[in-house]
Amino acid sequence: SEYPLDNPNNRMLAELMSVVNAFYAQLTSQKVKAANTKKVLEGKTHGIKPFGYKRDANNNYAIFEEEAIHVKRMFELSLSGLGTYSIANILNNEGVPTKFKRNYEGVIKRKDLDTNTTKEFKKENVTWRGSVIADILKNPIYKGTRIWKMYEDIPEIIDGRTKKNKRLVDEIVTTDHVPPIVDKVIWEKVQLNFKNNKKNVGPKEYYHYLLNGLVFCEKCGHEYRGKKRPKGNDLAYKCTNKRYPNAKCDNRGISIPKLET
Repeated sequence: SEYPLDNPNNRMLAELMSVVNAFYAQLTSQKVKAANTKKVLEGKTHGIKPFGYKRDANNNYAIFEEEAIHVKRMFELSLSGLGTYSIANILNNEGVPTKFKRNYEGVIKRKDLDTNTTKEFKKENVTWRGSVIADILKNPIYKGTRIWKMYEDIPEIIDGRTKKNKRLVDEIVTTDHVPPIVDKVIWEKVQLNFKNNKKNVGPKEYYHYLLNGLVFCEKCGHEYRGKKRPKGNDLAYKCTNKRYPNAKCDNRGISIPKLET
């Protein structure tokens, strides 16, 4: 039913309810943060556990051996000189399941910046990516150090709309609650490799592909996306289902200048 706000009594009650609801939301948020902080100080788990860990009967962190063996291998492969995307390809070729694939159902939504549209991917089909491997290799929890960061929302009005920005207000570091999966020395060596590799990487070149998200493969239905290397002759729109090393489509690429013009 309608609730007419042109009536002064109705408007007053509506505004009063809004104030009470906002206060209740802030109070609940503070209680949740306090409860989570207490859990961290006691070494209890909270939320989704990192790959390689599980929750034991007392709600403490325990090593999940089925996943931990892959974590150890990631560090070993990184120390051998392999990049994160090469490690991801090895795990995908061997059929190693990601945390999403092993434990979750449903879809993941990601925004395509080229077309400003939202795409959905089934969690059961999520494979390893280089960025995920990098996050694991850089996470200090695998050497037994847990870092819990606490943020607060800072509202900011942009173009007449309220946008919330997060500001770090505190962090808790514990070193005696999480069993390490890799030795501290190995973890530190991998971090040093990251720094050295970063120094040896030249400036990245960025390209805007005019037709990304608009061209699709006639054979398999996947997107054609631009592929341009600063060095070499790779200059074409290619089917995303044709990417090395898991190519499943044999449709040819199309020259970027030819197609765009």
